[in-house]
Amino acid sequence: PLLSIERGHNILNDDNKAAIGAAYFLVRPHEHPKDINYAIYSINRWAIEHSQDLSWIEQPNPSSSLTIDKVGDLFRTAAFLRWRNLLQLPMMYRVMPKKEREAVTWNQLVAIWQVIGRLIRGGCPARVFFCDAAFAPNTASGEEQPDTAATSLLVGMEQVLRPYFEPNSQVQISPREKQLVKALYEPFYEAIKKTKKLTKELR
Repeated sequence: PLLSIERGHNILNDDNKAAIGAAYFLVRPHEHPKDINYAIYSINRWAIEHSQDLSWIEQPNPSSSLTIDKVGDLFRTAAFLRWRNLLQLPMMYRVMPKKEREAVTWNQLVAIWQVIGRLIRGGCPARVFFCDAAFAPNTASGEEQPDTAATSLLVGMEQVLRPYFEPNSQVQISPREKQLVKALYEPFYEAIKKTKKLTKELR
């Protein structure tokens, strides 16, 4: 019951330490194909990302000056096109476009880490088992081809976190964002890198 214990309150014993020491993820979490929550979250994120920056605007007539009304019309048109694209997006992890797959990966990463957070309260050790073959199908089936971010949610989680921890990362990330992600997810990143029996592509 992922969302039941994802957040809300800590599950502690009489010593104020985590009462649960292990988690078994029997099914890989994923948005339901007909659930529009992901589209809603995405269009909200899009609006926030584009509201402060006008460099993305392409004017029908570049020689004319921008006004608040014109910016509003262009913003609304672009937002509507983005919304239509999101509604038509195939909600299948393996075939999603890279940017959308990374957004889904972040959503699942946060939910899974929140659950694990219930296990480590009070500095307790915890064991986490990813039982569903869908977490890493190539690994589970014994294929020679290693899992990638496109096939495995586990590899995907490691790869979206990696730029925040690699000193020579080519991804442009602000120092503030790096500091925030390190504070929140460094233990999870180190653990996911060491997940046993996960065959992943080398980068």
